[in-house]
Amino acid sequence: MTHLVEIRYIAGEPAGLTAEMQAWLDQRQIEPDDFACSRGCPGLAFRIAFRKEEDAAAFADAFGGWLAAGDQQGEVHWRSPPAAIGPSGGS
Repeated sequence: MTHLVEIRYIAGEPAGLTAEMQAWLDQRQIEPDDFACSRGCPGLAFRIAFRKEEDAAAFADAFGGWLAAGDQQGEVHWRSPPAAIGPSGGS
């Protein structure tokens, strides 16, 4: 099962946030299965896939993201409410 985190970014330059996310992952020696960014309404949406649920939960908590799980049929089941962060990044 894939564990997904979605983070909505609505203001400012996303380069600082992506650098902060990468530093967080590097410090914990976590390599996500996928890291994608797309234009959302409003702002940007980052979707990061993890193998381990605890890695996904920690990342979602650190950056104010939504946590979900993808099943074998490709369905995504969101388990936490949406949040949007501004230019100051995650917590």
